[in-house]
Amino acid sequence: MQEIAEKTLYLLLIIGLTMLLSTLFTAHYYEKLYRIGVTDAYPIQYLYTFYGVRRYTISIDVSPSTSRVDAVLIGLEEYEKMRIGLDVQPITIINQTSGDKIEFIPSRPGIYILVFRLKYGEFANINVKIFSTGLDEQMLFLSSLIIFIGMLGCLIQSLFLFFKSKD
Repeated sequence: MQEIAEKTLYLLLIIGLTMLLSTLFTAHYYEKLYRIGVTDAYPIQYLYTFYGVRRYTISIDVSPSTSRVDAVLIGLEEYEKMRIGLDVQPITIINQTSGDKIEFIPSRPGIYILVFRLKYGEFANINVKIFSTGLDEQMLFLSSLIIFIGMLGCLIQSLFLFFKSKD
């Protein structure tokens, strides 16, 4: 019985380490496309949750090409400050957006907002593509949990054998 428990714990450790290594050396790719219509009366605030262990590329295309759209990327806290009229510190500002790309790694997971601005009297269709590559956080957590359970089981088993040998 003890031999079966020992092999099971080692198997858990091997599975956890395999999952961890595959997660660390595999770049997960994600792409999402949004189509947004913007007028000068209603600047669109587009909300998206970004996680901190991935690299994000945001590609913005504007049509018609004569439209001038400015895009501002800010965090949710900064957005709340902007709504009440306080000064904000944007992550990035793109002027005259058309085919531009923003690349960033969030300093911490959170919700970030793209705010689009137009000149008075204009209308634009905006295509926003969000690409992300990086670690899969859920797999990283699961593999760490399996490794922890395996190591804890090995520790408990070693302590049990140590105290049993003293008797």
